[in-house]
Amino acid sequence: KSNPFLRVSNDTMYWYGYLFGDGHITSRKYSVGLTSIDLEHLQKYIKYIGENLTIHKRKSSQCYDVLFGNVEAHKWLKDRGFSVNKSYEGKLHYLNSAVLRGLFDSDGSYSGNTSPYFLTNVPEVADQVNTYLNKVGIRSYKTKHSNDDTCINVRIPMADFIKFYNFLYRKSTIDNRLDRKYNKMRLTFEKKCSKLGEFRES
Repeated sequence: KSNPFLRVSNDTMYWYGYLFGDGHITSRKYSVGLTSIDLEHLQKYIKYIGENLTIHKRKSSQCYDVLFGNVEAHKWLKDRGFSVNKSYEGKLHYLNSAVLRGLFDSDGSYSGNTSPYFLTNVPEVADQVNTYLNKVGIRSYKTKHSNDDTCINVRIPMADFIKFYNFLYRKSTIDNRLDRKYNKMRLTFEKKCSKLGEFRES
């Protein structure tokens, strides 16, 4: 079996970011696991992996799981900070708009009523994302998560929503974005652009 993460592409960077939030590696059979409530999104992941993987529905929740056994993929992720039992050590090895989109799709939130934010319990990653956003001209700031003192929000003010949207979804395709979140973000984007008398998406 080949390691799909060796393919240099926006898809690889996206799934690296997405796995950071909702993925894990296991000590059993060198497997890479991914959990999501979005069945269609797991089907996109399987398409990226390029193998006939089985999606399992959890009996006690609305979540779905898929396991991918591959020694090289397991090692690739482990060498980049992933560890057993859904934990991550150190900083992200890659960070660009595709990785950021993966992070936001897995551990980000946007309700349509409050500003979008990314949530993590890894302080180094919160610092890294916050610094990166400001470096590319998108204002952001860190706050403690209201329900969990161990987690940190990296929040983008609504004044920079259009900048954030354009940066997050540039070069994205239907294969490397979460439809549910994208549709909600796009709705706000269109409303804001309409108020400004313009409609643009880069």
